Amino acid sequence: MDKTLKTIFGVFQKNALILLLRSIFTLMRSYLRKLICFFVFILLVDKSKFSLQHVCTKDPIEIEKDTELSKYMVWYIWPNDDENLNIAIGIIISEEIILTYNYQKMTLNKMGYIVYNERKYSPNITSEKIIHWINGVNYQNIVGDSSEIHIGLVKLNSEIELTTDRSEIVSLPKKSFAGTSNCVVIGPGGVRIEEIVETPVKILTRDNCLKLLPNLHENLICIDYEKNKNIYTCDTGQCEHFQNGAALFCNGILTGIVNELKPCISSLPRPCTKIYPYIKWIKSEMNKLRKVILYSKYAKYLVYYGWYVDDVPVISGLASILDKNILLTHFAPNLDNASIIVRNSNNQIIRNGFAIYGLRKYIKTPQADRAVNWRNVKNFLNVDNPDPLQIQIALIKVNEAMILKSGKAAIIKLPKKEPKSESRCIAVHITKIENEPIIETNVTIVERNLCLKQLPGLHAHALCFYVTNSNDEINHCTLFLTGAPIICNNQFTCIVSYSDECFPDLPRPCTSVHKFYEWIKMGNTGILSEAIFNGCLVSMIFNWDILSEKYPRISSEYEMMI
Repeated sequence: MDKTLKTIFGVFQKNALILLLRSIFTLMRSYLRKLICFFVFILLVDKSKFSLQHVCTKDPIEIEKDTELSKYMVWYIWPNDDENLNIAIGIIISEEIILTYNYQKMTLNKMGYIVYNERKYSPNITSEKIIHWINGVNYQNIVGDSSEIHIGLVKLNSEIELTTDRSEIVSLPKKSFAGTSNCVVIGPGGVRIEEIVETPVKILTRDNCLKLLPNLHENLICIDYEKNKNIYTCDTGQCEHFQNGAALFCNGILTGIVNELKPCISSLPRPCTKIYPYIKWIKSEMNKLRKVILYSKYAKYLVYYGWYVDDVPVISGLASILDKNILLTHFAPNLDNASIIVRNSNNQIIRNGFAIYGLRKYIKTPQADRAVNWRNVKNFLNVDNPDPLQIQIALIKVNEAMILKSGKAAIIKLPKKEPKSESRCIAVHITKIENEPIIETNVTIVERNLCLKQLPGLHAHALCFYVTNSNDEINHCTLFLTGAPIICNNQFTCIVSYSDECFPDLPRPCTSVHKFYEWIKMGNTGILSEAIFNGCLVSMIFNWDILSEKYPRISSEYEMMI
């Protein structure tokens, strides 16, 4: 009996233990499943969180914002040595002076232009928003050293037309900046690269700055790109967002100009030149630049002429004053014969010509006492459309005598000999932008054999030239109107020729004035004129046909197209 009870009890204990173990295992499996689910959930959450952090925003609106401070900025353009254009930023500190980063060494040969009143840059900007410059000064003519001072001034050829909220003069700082917050960089963005935007920055302490950029000039401060903590952006730092020359504003006050950093490393801060320590220099150089005479000393010889189309004046080219009623140019249609109907390229009839003289700058609607009319023209070649490879030289007789006693207009001397091959040459011309001065641009005369190689068939009495330091946007095609005089060593050398198509990669032909000295002097049309040749007044009768009688004439009963 006892043995049986013991056996039953043993079996019961064994079964109870098995049951208990099963219960424990079941319970543990349930908890283990929940634990695994919990860990999986945590992992998924972390993975999701990690993924969200690495989806960078491509929308720069939250980082690069439109700004009212863009009204103080202009687009600053100049040619590079490789014939490309640099497009940067400048700051308006007066109607005619721009504060810039010293992008290049300033020399007399530098030239470029600005675009104002435009927050967004476009190559199709209208000419009314463009002003050229040919003069400037740097604080130091050092380029490329980011640890030095980099500021410069540019004198514009004409004044900016200031308009509220579009183009305004910035106030220079009245005290040194000592803060560390509320600062923004104004300039092209890292994503909005063709727009003037506002990007937040943080100012580093001097000690932290020197740790990362040792040997920094005492008047430089360090800035860094201040990311929005709530937005993860694709751009990584200051290299992507700050362009050298951009303006640093703190609390709405112009504080500095962003320096270049070569090579640019986003993990490093960006140096900026402080403005305040150089206020005295800026004001002194501004006064000097204001005294600079931008217009060419040869402006008094220059005339721009054209004709009326439906009573609207249309400028055609440039000419030089030979006498009080005679102009020398490349070509013009003779409007004196009423039986010849002369039309322009748009098939519009033109009947009367005009010429503007005695001005130092281009004005679309000058005073009446600076305008004269003309109809009578004698071209060396009587053709309806001048060939760029053939002779282009013409005389225009104006109806009213020009006033030459004021010093603003004068007779140009004709040359008796050819220029020397090593001559320094310039072209005197206008830019066709309102109020821009008559300027001169350096040109280089091409050696004759090379000229003929590039322009085969060019007539024997032609020279050819190209613009010194030309590029895609600043070249003889974009700069010069036909008829512009080329002056070499103070001697009237040649006249820029016309061409239906202008090729900036090829030299530009011009007709030698010296070769036609005798043709200009002689004539048999009965027009009596006192003209100056080589500084001496002589009385003469122009023989318009003596050297051109072998060339074809225009029929007096047909239409002439120009």
